[in-house]
Amino acid sequence: MPQTEHQDIEALLRKYGLEGPYPQWEYVHTVEKRFGKDGLRFMNSVDDALAKGFTAEAWQKIYRQKNKKAEMSAYISAHCNTEIYRCFLQWLQASDLHAPRSFMELGCENGLLTLCLADLWPQAEAAGLDSIGNAIKAARTLARSHRKSRVIFHQADLAVQGACHGVPTSEYVLAPFVFHELMEAPTAHWQHILANLDGLLAPDGCLIALSRFPYPLTEVPKLHRQLADIGLVPTQHSTLSTAREHFPLSIYHRKVSV
Repeated sequence: MPQTEHQDIEALLRKYGLEGPYPQWEYVHTVEKRFGKDGLRFMNSVDDALAKGFTAEAWQKIYRQKNKKAEMSAYISAHCNTEIYRCFLQWLQASDLHAPRSFMELGCENGLLTLCLADLWPQAEAAGLDSIGNAIKAARTLARSHRKSRVIFHQADLAVQGACHGVPTSEYVLAPFVFHELMEAPTAHWQHILANLDGLLAPDGCLIALSRFPYPLTEVPKLHRQLADIGLVPTQHSTLSTAREHFPLSIYHRKVSV
C-alpha cells in the first residue's frame, strides 16, 4: 500500500483551481482579454520560443512574464499543467514512497504543485524554491489566498555559488521540469548546481526528477552522470504520460559506501 496520505486527487486539483486544459480558443481569449498587456506579453514570449526554440533563456522569459500576476499565473497553470500534475500526484500516491518528514519542490514557480504536495503529505515541512522573483511573489500570494502559511518559499538560483546557504535540507527534493533548463547551463556552473543540490538533500533523502527533455534517450543518461558526481544514483525509473507528452521520471538516492 502507498505510504502517502490518502487524498482524492481530483478534489485536490479542484481545490487549487487546477481544472484545465481549456479549449484553446477560450484559453487564448482569456489570457489576452482578462489580463491585458501582461497576458499579451506572456503570449508573445511563448510565440518567440516557438519560433526560436525553447532554450533555458526562453523558458526564463516565459516564466517571468507568466508570473507577473498571481491570478494570471494560476490560470495558465490550470490550462498547461493540470494533466501532468494529475499524473505526478497519482504516481506519488500509488508509489511505495513513505510520507516524508520534509520536502522541497525545486523550480516551484507559482507554488500550486507545492500546495498540492503539502496536502498530500500534511505532516511534512513543506517548501518550494525558484530563481525567479515574480514566481516566488506569485507563490506567496497564492499560498496566502489558500491559507497555507506553513508552506515556505525561497528564492535562489541553483547555478549560483552558495545561493542555497541557509535553506534547510529536505528528505525529499522534487524537481519537476527543472533539469531541461539546467542541462543547458555552462559546465562551470554545474559545480555550483551540484553543490546546491547536495546541500538541499538530507543524507537519507531522495531526489525525484520529472523531466521535460526534448531528447531523453541521451539527456537522461547525461543527467545520471552529472548527479553521480555528488553520489546520487538512480534507483527507480518510470515514464509519466499525458495525452500530448511523455515525461521521464527518476528517483535518486545517495550511493551507499562499502
